[in-house]
Amino acid sequence: MRISSLLGIGLSLGVVLLADCGAVAQAPASPAASKPRQPYEGVWAASRTACRDRDGVDRMIIEGDRFSWYETRCRARDLKVESAQSWAMRMSCEGEGERIETRSRLSLTTRDKLTLDDAPVGPTKRQVYVRCTGRPPR
Repeated sequence: MRISSLLGIGLSLGVVLLADCGAVAQAPASPAASKPRQPYEGVWAASRTACRDRDGVDRMIIEGDRFSWYETRCRARDLKVESAQSWAMRMSCEGEGERIETRSRLSLTTRDKLTLDDAPVGPTKRQVYVRCTGRPPR
């Protein structure tokens, strides 16, 4: 018998034995899959018109603890729930050749309106966004 045949038989027996024991091999769940989606996650923009501009500078995407704008990427740390619709966090950001650290506050005034105080980007330190429909691009 060839070695490859013996390996094939051994692998088949191993699968049968695992099935008989009730053991099922599963890939571990990714950390992102185990965390519930937060109400502030999604695609946001300064206006409904800005929502349609996929490469626009007035759009922000939030996925888990990651925030991204046109040329800036941030990771939120030390996220603290202040109320049912308000969160405080520290943000470490990189963009346009700079590193930025901020203490920001995120609040949902309605399901589709988000305010980011002490924002790391934008013309002012307070940015107001509307929710864009659809899923964020991957």
